[in-house]
Amino acid sequence: MRVELVVLVKNTPENVEQLQYLESPADWTPRLETDYLETRLLAHTEEAQDLLEELQAIGLVFYMREERHFELAEIRRAEVLKTCPETQILGNHLPHEVQFDWSEACVQCMRSPEQVGPLVIEHRRLTNKEAVLGPRHELIVSEKVATRMIKDGISGCILRPVEDSPGGQPDSGSFFQVIVTHHVAPAFCPPTRFVSTDDHCDACGQGGLFLDSSLYYDFGVEEFQDINHTFEVFGQGAGISPEILLSSRFYNLLLSCGAQLAEPEPVLFV
Repeated sequence: MRVELVVLVKNTPENVEQLQYLESPADWTPRLETDYLETRLLAHTEEAQDLLEELQAIGLVFYMREERHFELAEIRRAEVLKTCPETQILGNHLPHEVQFDWSEACVQCMRSPEQVGPLVIEHRRLTNKEAVLGPRHELIVSEKVATRMIKDGISGCILRPVEDSPGGQPDSGSFFQVIVTHHVAPAFCPPTRFVSTDDHCDACGQGGLFLDSSLYYDFGVEEFQDINHTFEVFGQGAGISPEILLSSRFYNLLLSCGAQLAEPEPVLFV
């Protein structure tokens, strides 16, 4: 495993000028689809520490996080992996046509209602994609993947058709939302490390969380099904969602169908 330190600063003319005078060597590049610059260094090294100290000394506001990168052999040995599709379909969701049941939601923060109606997304935006995330982090798969899931008996979920939006193009294919029915038990901190924000709810333990280290559980792999959700939901606002944990069997099924997935991280058991 290789651990990288990712440092972000706002991409403003003032910050760009200040970065030019840093003594610590770092390559600052624009982060795609954001107004930030980023640099990456090996974590826990003298170079990384020097950069952080210099940024603090000049008073530049920055954000940082660690990213873990695993060797192929480590991924192949893992029985459960944390990953999700690389592509997310933003916007184009018709919330007024999606029904939710709020009866089991937290009375304090109203997380998380149960979706009882189908998703409505333009199918043309899903064409030629085997797996994507919807606007609320819903897992959506193509008919090809759904057929394989049924044939192979993938556990921990049910499939619900995704409806095309009004005026959609005909013959754009069929797509299915993967409704995850299996949630694992709450994680423990430590050894799992969370960053908690003001949006975190003390009543239900959900929302306002960001995962800052590998997931560790004190129960065995037999507690997992082919697709699982964490008990916790991560992020803020409308985009909060559980982490998706996949068995190696389902992970390999998605890859064999041509799905583009984010870099996987093994779930470690202690």
